[in-house]
Amino acid sequence: MNRKTPITCIMLAAGMLISALPSSAYRMWQWPGTGRVSAGYVVPCNDAGGFTHWNSANTNWYHNVANQGAGKDAALYNAANVWTFVPGANHSPTYRGRTSAGFATDGVNALSWGTGLGCSGSGGTGCYALTAIVLQSGQVIVESDVTFNNAQTWSTNGTNIDTWAVAAHEFGHTLGIHHTEVGSGPTMYAYFAPGQTHQRSLESDDNSALQCSQNRYPPSLSCIPDGGIDDTLSNTSCCSGVAVNGSTYCTNPADYNNGWASCFHVCGSVPTGSCAPSGGVDDTLGQTSCCSGSAVSGSTRCLNPNDYANGWATCIHTCN
Repeated sequence: MNRKTPITCIMLAAGMLISALPSSAYRMWQWPGTGRVSAGYVVPCNDAGGFTHWNSANTNWYHNVANQGAGKDAALYNAANVWTFVPGANHSPTYRGRTSAGFATDGVNALSWGTGLGCSGSGGTGCYALTAIVLQSGQVIVESDVTFNNAQTWSTNGTNIDTWAVAAHEFGHTLGIHHTEVGSGPTMYAYFAPGQTHQRSLESDDNSALQCSQNRYPPSLSCIPDGGIDDTLSNTSCCSGVAVNGSTYCTNPADYNNGWASCFHVCGSVPTGSCAPSGGVDDTLGQTSCCSGSAVSGSTRCLNPNDYANGWATCIHTCN
């Protein structure tokens, strides 16, 4: 029988409730009810009651740049992508651009900065971020939102509270994954200290959690939307718009032109004439290299983060 014992929220907060602890390290988020929730039970992958999950592999995410949200486009894009890179799982959270939506049930998966939304603390202590999911019957997630505590000091360079690291953790919650209890290395470990960045990349324990969800609740597949990243070999192997030439990136460089197992490419928008349309996604370097209007300032993000200001090969930006 599950028992409701609140978790003490010190650093990263998911507002979870503890049940009897399973033997495996990673945990899944279970909630048998419907509606909006930021709490749940800790269960193993094979729990008879199941756990929260998406029915669709592709989820679109939007970013509110109010408060400290400005300048965080690339960090949030990178955080979403680490979950797309998980081998043996088709889930693809896609950073689609900006929104005025916030931490509310409105049909938009929003990433925003605010205060007084159930996540309190400041000065590097207390809660940093909180995830909410909206459930239909069967524990199916139909919306999720993340609020980052605007009373904390956020950065993109590894100082103070690193946006990429914390957002990667919260994206795990949006996928129905709870906190792990193995060591302090996995991204889904419950606690975080200012200046840490190792949570930017997933550990095997994190990968296993998403693979668990994939195997128990295989999501439906569709082509990746503009701005997303598509695997080069299998899973979906298509973009709704066009694949950006020269944008292929392999998390294992040895796979390039050698099976493509860990390789992905960027999906761009079909050009209107020679330029990407308003609201579309344009590659920063080649192919079209222009927007019909103008590029959204600060919206440049790169599939391979090392390409930023260094050749721009896998980089895109949003068009006004």
